[in-house]
This record gives sequence, structure tokens and C-alpha cells, in this order.
Amino acid sequence: MRQILKGLMTRLSFLFLFSFFALCSYGQSFIGSIVDQETKKPIPFAAIRILEIGDGVIADSEGHFFIRSFPDRKLELEISSVGYDTRIVSINLSITPEQVFELSQSHLELKEVVVSVPSGKLDEVNIVNVENKFLTFSSVAGSATLSNSLSLVPGVEQITTGAGIGKPVIRGLSGSRIVVYTQNIRLENQQFGDEHGLGENGVGIGRIEVIKGPASLLYGADALGGVVYMVDEDYAVRDHNEIFIGSQYQTNAKTTQSQFGFKTSKEGLKWNVFSAFGSSIDSAIPDGNRISNTRFDEMSMKTSLGYAKNNWVGNLRYSYLVNDFGIPEGEIGSDESRKMILPSQHVTQHNLSLENNAFFDQKDVTLILGFSSNHREEFEESLDMAELDMLLTTMTYQLKAILPSKSKKLSWILGLQGMNRENKNSGEELLIPDATTNDIGGYSLWSFDPSEKLKFQGGMRSDYRRLETVAFSDSEKTIPELNRNFTSTNFSLGGSYQFAKFTFRVNVSTGFRPPNTAELLSDGVHEGTLRYELGAPNLSEENATQSDISLSYKSEHLLITANPFYNKIDNYIFLSPTGGTIDGADLYTYSQADARLWGGEVGLHYHPHTIHWLHIESNYSRVKAKDGSGNPLPLIPASKFSSKLSAEIFLNKENITGNIFIEYVKRFKQERVALNETKSDGYGLLNIGFDWEMKQVQWRVGVENLMNLTYVDHLSRLKPDEIPNPGRNMYIGFNLTF
Repeated sequence: MRQILKGLMTRLSFLFLFSFFALCSYGQSFIGSIVDQETKKPIPFAAIRILEIGDGVIADSEGHFFIRSFPDRKLELEISSVGYDTRIVSINLSITPEQVFELSQSHLELKEVVVSVPSGKLDEVNIVNVENKFLTFSSVAGSATLSNSLSLVPGVEQITTGAGIGKPVIRGLSGSRIVVYTQNIRLENQQFGDEHGLGENGVGIGRIEVIKGPASLLYGADALGGVVYMVDEDYAVRDHNEIFIGSQYQTNAKTTQSQFGFKTSKEGLKWNVFSAFGSSIDSAIPDGNRISNTRFDEMSMKTSLGYAKNNWVGNLRYSYLVNDFGIPEGEIGSDESRKMILPSQHVTQHNLSLENNAFFDQKDVTLILGFSSNHREEFEESLDMAELDMLLTTMTYQLKAILPSKSKKLSWILGLQGMNRENKNSGEELLIPDATTNDIGGYSLWSFDPSEKLKFQGGMRSDYRRLETVAFSDSEKTIPELNRNFTSTNFSLGGSYQFAKFTFRVNVSTGFRPPNTAELLSDGVHEGTLRYELGAPNLSEENATQSDISLSYKSEHLLITANPFYNKIDNYIFLSPTGGTIDGADLYTYSQADARLWGGEVGLHYHPHTIHWLHIESNYSRVKAKDGSGNPLPLIPASKFSSKLSAEIFLNKENITGNIFIEYVKRFKQERVALNETKSDGYGLLNIGFDWEMKQVQWRVGVENLMNLTYVDHLSRLKPDEIPNPGRNMYIGFNLTF
């Protein structure tokens, strides 16, 4: 702990040394009104958010709002209200300090501003197709992990170990090929391992945005398969306080989860604080037995402090997460204890970020500095001494400037990103050696909007990575030092066109991923995998080119989307069995081959005109993958179809609103499997639920796997031991807001 605190203080000094403040120009005021586009009647209590500074207000009962201390420049407002389409509008105080805004009614789900890409536009008019998953109380009920909630996004699956551990899979790619962002910084937590979770708790997160496919242009090396971008929950609106407490219980593993949150906002100063606690026994399979040692517990805390003055906005964010996971060894039992037993792992994660935004005329400059620490311990013989002890510390920086152009139709963004990552071992065992990774990359992105319906976007980026490892030797093995350099230049080019009720997008992007330390230098076995992994020091970097097409049709009551893709990956790195053994464990080695992945997602949301309380939602996703010789790639998810029927309930006299749903999830057979990988049968799950809100209290009850079906998912890490996935799970939860 002393080592962590020492490193934390050193990096804190670095953060504040390089932070900058731009307190230039005086604030102004703005008066606005929100009305219905057809009736011209006021829309009460609409939400108004200033995108550049993250501040916001709520309109009064007559639709009027007033913003004080407004930066003296052209800015954009996001205006939203339940039942209406969200609008993004530009205002300029040099022209008018007052304005009336009209919203059009909508019966389908609202579209939100995309945060994970720098355009600051609504998803439906953005070039890159980004999926949103809102982490409301209703959306996460019944989910033991954040990854489980994320898997509800079409095209996203998860590699699971019981109910407590899940890692996201985007269109067949996972692990180090998925970059995760939280608090606007990159989350580093030994992503190459499947035996631990995502590394983040859902408390304090408002929604998750998913970019499917190569995103190296914005996020650099490793973003080959996609990006999971966690957007922090908004601050309270100005001059308001918010408090919530919530709790949930799940019957399958007797999981308990509790959350607390407090938000306050005054003029210029905002503060959020959240905490969460969770605990679970071993997961139960349909016959009533339990998957031994799949128990877990977690504790997390997150806080953020925002300050705005004139043309400068700063945000300081910190989060702390502690996880204890049991490591299953393919056995079935009946123990219902919550106490950790051997083997197990203990993970501590710290994340700290400092974000500065300055506005100069029409130039925007953003600097984000980050520090994270991931301490991973695995216990095999005693809970008092870790055999495997790894400390991963990471410093990151991002500098982005939005530059003006003579043409209002053209905009430029320049960016610089870098990372310093150090891994150190302290335990008796060693899986990967001590290593230092340094990244630096720069990019240029342009957007050209010839009209409101036609838009183009493109850019280029160059990256450099330096990997240095320390030699290791003992009586059992020798790992030589390794010094490798990796460079790459990538591009992205796309466009969107809106005609009638259709939106058409097309995008071609490239990405690259250098091999990670585990793929290069692994030489050992640990309890998390139950296999001996041997790296290959001469592996080359992966290079991907993906073509992505999206077509959507949206009317007042119907939304249809289709999103096919084709991803070509050169030098794809994979782990395969050799048939041999070392120290009694099966020997696996890393190798490379060219790969091709293709497929897509199709979705439908129907809201009948004559039955306003009914919603019908269906999605289908499919991925196929093969290497250059035509052989299937391993761990590719089976095709999935899901359909959900939900009904809204309104009881105005009792001031009660609610929703009842029934959902069917069909997983098809997976018969295209890699060498030494077994096939998987298809299955269908039935889920039901009911949630309602009465005044300040929200309730939700439901059942997952209602029929208590016995099945084994293709991406379950317990599949080789023929252990079924968890059986029926009933849940009940409440959330109380003040």
C-alpha cells in the first residue's frame, strides 16, 4: 500500500503541474423558452444542458429557463423532454440573449449526444454508429455485473465465469482488442486475462457507449475490436441537490447489492459522490447444486468535483474499487458460504483523472491527465500470502484542440495522446515479467457538412509504442529481456446521408494492436486459466481494416436498423493447444494467422399508433470468422435473436407509472468451431419483469431464465468441464430518491 500511495502522490504532482487554467472573458446570461412544435404550448420541466461545459438547468412549469454566467461565445445546448425528440441548438449571445425553442413529439426512444466521439452530435446524425446502453435503475436490475448489462447491446457478448465474472466481446473480439474508457481515461487492468471482471462498477455511470470495430484514430493502439466508453452520471442541475439509496437481492447466488449517491450543484461548483457494496455466494445451476468457488464480493467508491468560471471548466474524478473473486476449478458443490476460500484473487483498482476545458473564441482546447493503479493478487496455498502479485500503474495524457475554419461547413480537430504503463511483480510466481510500455500518438480529424442531410468525416493518425521488459531467471525457467518498437499509421473515412425517413452511413477504418506482454513472454500457469501458456517473442502487430454500413428507417412509430460489417485482420494472434503438458497442465502457445470476420446486427422497435402503451423490440446479431486457410477462429459467439414485448402503465390518480415486459432470447447452435474447440447446442431463455415508480420510489421485480433451463453457453469458461450456466434467478430491488 505504501508503494501505491507513493506512486499516487508522485503522479498527482505531475497532474497538477501540467493542468492549465484559461480564465478569460466575462460571463453573460441567457433566457429561453421551450414549446411544443405543433401546439406551441409550453413544455414544462424540460432539461437544458450546455454541452461544452456540462452544466444544465431545468425549465419551470411554463417552459421558461434562465442561465447565468454564460460564456461569451457561440455554444450548443442539448434540449430534451420525455416524449419529445432531443434537439441540439446553437446560440450566440452576440446576436440575441433570448430565444424560443420548439420540440417535436416522439413515441420512440430518445437519441442522446455521443460523448465517445469528438463531434458532440446526436447519435442519429453522427458518422460513426455508436450504441448506447443507459444504466438506469430499471436497466441494471437482475445483473450481477456491469458486463452482463453491457451484453444486452446487439453485437456485444461476454465471456463468463459463473455469474460474477464477465468480459465484453464485441463482434467476436475481446481481451486486449477492446479498449475501455472510464472517467475520460483509459482503464488498464491486465485485460489479457479472462479470469477477472471488467474492472468497473456501474455506480456513478450514466450510460455506456459502444463503438464496434477499429477505433484507433481516436483511441490509439489496441482499439482493434472496439471501444467501451463509460460516461459518468451528470451532475445535478444548477442549485439542486439529489440523494438516492438503492438495494437489490438476487436469489440464484443470494446476491446482495446496495448503492448510495449524493449530487449537489451551485453556480460554478458541482460535486458527486457514490458508493456501492455487493456480495454473492456460489452460483446455482438448474439442478440446485452450485458451481464451486464462483463467489465474489466488491466495494466501490466514486467521486467527482467540477468547477466552472468564465471560459474554463475543470473536473477532478476519482474512483476506488476492491474485488474478491473465487477461482473455480471445474467442480460442483453445495457450499453457501460467502467467505473466500482457495484459490481466489483480490483486485484493487484506483482511477484518478483531471480534465480541463478552455474556450477561446471558437477554439476549444481540452487536456485530460490520468493515473490508474491495478493491484492483482492470486492466492493458492494461503489467504495470507499471494503466490502471484502484480502491480500495474498507468499514466495517460490527452490533448485535443477544435480549430475554427473559414467555412462553417468544415471543422478540424487535432489531438495528441500518450501513455506510460509499468507492470511489476512481487509474488513467488511469475506469469509475465516486469515491463514498461510507452505510447505516443497524434491525429487529425476533419468534418465536412455540405448540408444538414449530407455529412463527411475522415482523419489520419500515427502511433509509436516502445515495450521494454526485464530479464527473469530462476531454477525452473528463464525469460530473456525484450525491447520492441511498434509503429503504425491508420485512417478513417465515412459519410452519412439522410433522405425522407432513412439514414444511411458508411465508414471504413483501420486499426492496429501490438502483441501484449502475455502473448510475447508468458511462461507459466496460474489458477485463473488452469493451463500453461507459452508466449512467442517474435509476434508481429495485428492490423485491421473494417468496412461498416448502417441503414435505419425511423417513422413516428417504427424504427428499423441494419448494420452489416466486414473486418479483415492481418497477423491475428490466437492461443491454441499443442497437445502437450507442462507441470501437469495442458500446454497452450500463441501463434498468428490472417483472419476475416463478418456479420452484423438487425433491429426493430415498433410502437403501434392505436396502442400507445405497447412496445415491441427485436434484435438479431451474427458473427462468422475464419483464418486465411478457411479454418474457424476460436471463441466466436453463436448467433442470437432476442424479442421483447413491454407495456407501459400509467395511473394518474395514484401518480404511478410502470412497465411490464416479457423477453425471449434465442441462442443458435455454434457448429463452426476451431481445432480442439467443442461445438455448442442452441437454447432459448424466457425472462419477465415488472417495474414501477410511485412518487420518489422505484421498484423492480423479475425472473431470468424463468423455465430454469439447463444450458452451456459457448463463451462460458466452464464449458470444457461441461458445467451449465446459472439457473433461474429471481430479483427484487428498490431505489429511493430525494
